[in-house]
Amino acid sequence: MRSIRSVVVLAIVGCLGLSVQTAEGALAQAAGGSGLSGTLSKNKAIRKQQLIADPTEPVYGSISVTYDPNVVSISGLLFGPGYNGFAQVELSGDGTFLTDLNDYLAEPFGTQTGYVQVTFFEPGVIGFGPSAGAGPSTHGQITPPVGYTTTAVAGPAAVDTHALFFDYLPTVPDNTIARYTIFADPGTRNSGNEADFLNDGTTEIPANQIAPASVSGSLDSPALSAVPVPPAVWMGGITMLGSLLYGKLRRRVAA
Repeated sequence: MRSIRSVVVLAIVGCLGLSVQTAEGALAQAAGGSGLSGTLSKNKAIRKQQLIADPTEPVYGSISVTYDPNVVSISGLLFGPGYNGFAQVELSGDGTFLTDLNDYLAEPFGTQTGYVQVTFFEPGVIGFGPSAGAGPSTHGQITPPVGYTTTAVAGPAAVDTHALFFDYLPTVPDNTIARYTIFADPGTRNSGNEADFLNDGTTEIPANQIAPASVSGSLDSPALSAVPVPPAVWMGGITMLGSLLYGKLRRRVAA
């Protein structure tokens, strides 16, 4: 899978062009990096949780998630508006290795270690998929499915690149807290993963400049009465220029 991921990223770089505004690259530089965020929802009736990942609007990149495999099991992947991609789940068995998530879900094998890496991109940018040749990207938010209620939100407001679904294990009580961390892995796991990154079309942000986010909750956690919107400027040391550019980006996402 590492070779497949590398080919996809090279294709994106080769076909990217100038479709993304320079302001987004300037935002990353002014802020000294980028921040991740997450939204956790639950459906107690079917004992599932949905975790939505919200990085600052990228054209392509990859992000990792850790979870407790003694509490939940990964069971699905959904991409946000304007994105496509694939995921690799880490398993142990004959050593520790990564395998395609869809292949694993179709025919489970090995033991989940509690790590998954999602690679995402704009299909139109790399010249294939239903949006190939389309106009500007239409990013936005993922709405939790019917029957799900939001229980936790962390990190700055951004666009939703993807959502992961997790099932509570049959023997785990409903009041057990499931903890998730959305982060940029530097690519040092024994399974041979590649380093995470975000690219807005003009600037690539490496793993060590991407701030993580953590959310947690149980199937018994109360629903949020209103989903809080964290301040646009939340990272220390951001300049006034960075603040103005972030506001411009938020308006673009909401348009």
